Amino acid sequence: ADLLRGPVQRGELTVIGTMTREQLARLDDDAPSFAGLFGRIAIEPTSPGETAALMLAEVRRLEGEHGVAVHPFTPRTLIELAAGLFPWTAPPGGPIDLLRKLVVSAGPPEPGVRTTIGPAAAIALAARETGLPEELITLDQPLDPAEVRAHFAARVIGQDEAVEVATDVVVKVRAGLTDAARPLGVYLFT
Repeated sequence: ADLLRGPVQRGELTVIGTMTREQLARLDDDAPSFAGLFGRIAIEPTSPGETAALMLAEVRRLEGEHGVAVHPFTPRTLIELAAGLFPWTAPPGGPIDLLRKLVVSAGPPEPGVRTTIGPAAAIALAARETGLPEELITLDQPLDPAEVRAHFAARVIGQDEAVEVATDVVVKVRAGLTDAARPLGVYLFT
């Protein structure tokens, strides 16, 4: 905050950002004079019905612009993925951002062929965005804790306890045994 305070005060730097209420409260507590430099526009998350309507409008626009078809279940999948994997992005922003990335990642269709983008492509995108394997994201298949452990063990060398803790967190999240109002955990891996 101190590094940016001068340029922002002098008008040399414009900062535009988004944050949750919790993040704003933390900024107000940690750096009140810096936080006071910003104008604030509170935008409430959309209701599920509003989010669905906005997603449908964006689907139609992107289908026309990119020559693709979006499967009817894909928007709902994106809404659920955004809520679960990117909780700091309120609807409709998170789901719409994912939808746009998904359509662009499909690439231009072959002449005369209309590519259909389904829920599996949405899950693959979420896996790329988070670095998590698709098996951890999709609810279509049961989650094998041994596979989760193997995934982490292949990436975290020599820290068996960290692998176990990470595995436990993923299994609890997948089983729905976490409190959405609390952090999943705070860990220091050395």
